[in-house]
Amino acid sequence: MGRKICIFGFLMVVLLGLLTQFLWNFIMPDIFGLPVINFWQGLAMFALAKLIFGFGGKGHGKWGWL
Repeated sequence: MGRKICIFGFLMVVLLGLLTQFLWNFIMPDIFGLPVINFWQGLAMFALAKLIFGFGGKGHGKWGWL
């Protein structure tokens, strides 16, 4: 069971990195003239976005933002 969860988690990280790379390369260079990124840059950008904007869990504290 634990091995399946690790494999699933690894595949999700790879998929989300590829999705970030694809969406960036599909939209940003044409609209804003930004450079094309590779997989590792897409993965780093996804991780940075998760750190900045959160992980989608319920809020903490009484008001949800503390």
